[in-house]
Order: sequence, then structure tokens, then C-alpha cells
Amino acid sequence: MPKRQFEEFFCFVKIFLRLYRMARGVLVGISTLILLLAVLFAYWEDIEVFNSVYFALITAMTIGYGDIVPHTDLGKVISTLIGFLGLQFFGIMIAISTLSMKKTVKIYLGEDL
Repeated sequence: MPKRQFEEFFCFVKIFLRLYRMARGVLVGISTLILLLAVLFAYWEDIEVFNSVYFALITAMTIGYGDIVPHTDLGKVISTLIGFLGLQFFGIMIAISTLSMKKTVKIYLGEDL
């Protein structure tokens, strides 16, 4: 890779980290809520906490393998909340990545996308 590409990449990373730091509190809050809901799901659905955290992460990432499913009404509500929070988390991360790329392009090409 030529030197300029590394320079552009590190510029992107620097901008990304600066924007991430601004949103870190929200992202940590969302992550914490997902983990708390996973513990509540484990208690309510009577499964191991490890499996519940696995379920929460798979649900938050909207993968949904279907190997663990909620059987109670509260479990279904919890899994819906986890999915909604996952969408928020990844939406914020995508927005940060997009804005970082836009700022990097503006720095190196002098124009907006």
C-alpha cells in the first residue's frame, strides 16, 4: 500500500475515534441495557446467563439464529427491546463511520460527497 493510503486510513481512524468519544456514553448505555436485559431474560426464561448473553448479542445484531427463542410473553418483550436497542447501537456506529469517511474525503479531496 502506498504511503498516502496509510495516511488517509489513519486520518479516517483519528476522525472516527474523535466522533466515537462523543457518542461513547450513549453507546455504553445501550450496551449496558442490552446486558441487563440479557440477565433479566436468563432469569425469566430460566436459561443460563451465558446463553442469554449470547441470545442478546445475536438478537441485537439482528442475526437471529433461532437456536434460543423466548417462550414467555415477557421474554418476547425483552427480546424485542434488545433488537430495538441493537438497531440503535449499530445505527449510531454506521453514522459515525459515514461521517468519518465524509470528513476524510473532504480533507483529502477538498470536496463533499
